Amino acid sequence: MMRTSLLLLVLAIAVDHAHAQCGPYKGHPVWPDTVGSAFVNLTECGASITGCQWDNGSTAQQVDGLSVGAHSVVLYDGVNPVDTLTFAIEQLHWDLGQSVLLSAGAVEVDIWAQVPYCGTQIFNFPHCPPVADSTVVYLMQDGIAIDSLTPVECSSASHWWNFLPFGHLYQTTVTDHSICGSHEEGPVVVAYSLGAGQFNVLVQNANGGNNGSIQVLSVGPDLFAVMPPPAPVTGLLGLFTWPDQVQAGAPQLGSSAGWSNLAPGDYQILFAPDSLCNLVDTIVTIDAATAIGDASAAASDHLLVWPQPLRDVLYWSGERKGEVRVIDMNGRVVRSGPDLGWSDVSDLPAGMYELDLGDRRARFAKW
Repeated sequence: MMRTSLLLLVLAIAVDHAHAQCGPYKGHPVWPDTVGSAFVNLTECGASITGCQWDNGSTAQQVDGLSVGAHSVVLYDGVNPVDTLTFAIEQLHWDLGQSVLLSAGAVEVDIWAQVPYCGTQIFNFPHCPPVADSTVVYLMQDGIAIDSLTPVECSSASHWWNFLPFGHLYQTTVTDHSICGSHEEGPVVVAYSLGAGQFNVLVQNANGGNNGSIQVLSVGPDLFAVMPPPAPVTGLLGLFTWPDQVQAGAPQLGSSAGWSNLAPGDYQILFAPDSLCNLVDTIVTIDAATAIGDASAAASDHLLVWPQPLRDVLYWSGERKGEVRVIDMNGRVVRSGPDLGWSDVSDLPAGMYELDLGDRRARFAKW
């Protein structure tokens, strides 16, 4: 009796093993497709298996139009059912990983994309696999594609774009333009802009043996800021000596900050917003005489230009006076005119330039 039981167990294991090798091979739909397929290779199911029947009634080895969810197929020896194999059709999507972050003072967009089971499984695969040469990843800025990546392998694709300007909406999408037609969209991310920033600052100058102090009452967007963040604008405020930029006080979180016991000299206030937004700064001066000043009137030689880098229009801070020149790295004047606070440089080649306002200069990057 025991020998008979052992023999039956071995036969059962052998039959199970044989059936496991014959399928079902499952083709899962990739969104927006919602139906898949399955296949059993009867020659691999065992010598006694002569046919099959799926839960939708089909008796073919391959069946299409299977809805997402649980299914089964019965294996037959002649007219006798031998085994029932259960399986599931899954709804696949592009796994689209998107990151929009601050990097090197500008916006960076990173992406990776893949489809589950794409080229990696035996019994699982996309029902209509994306075609690499027809699949494109798009970088969207304010709803318009400004760059693309192709071909895109469904097993793995990655890319990044950097030096993108603030003041825009960013999103990535992936689309297979072949008959399969799968696609996916990343979330829309707002990259806010403060422009050059507007600081409300009180400066207490040094008096005799007493050092001075700096108090930031608020920070906000300037008048030329495009897509400013919602108020109140909070972030990290830091204080540094200028121009050597040595930390002069502990960083402080929020929308205001204050530092005391500061020696006479020039200081840089740097503000990093909590949201995805450009960093802004201003320069203030602590004199050796008693007075209360405003940062907007301090250190008139500090020239701020934005955005960095830029595509078309360059803006700068300060009073509107005199003539402005744009100079390339070979020393040639490529643009000149009255100081309007902005200049359209969209026709200039990509590269580094210098903005010259006579008594103030600053470099900017054009791409």
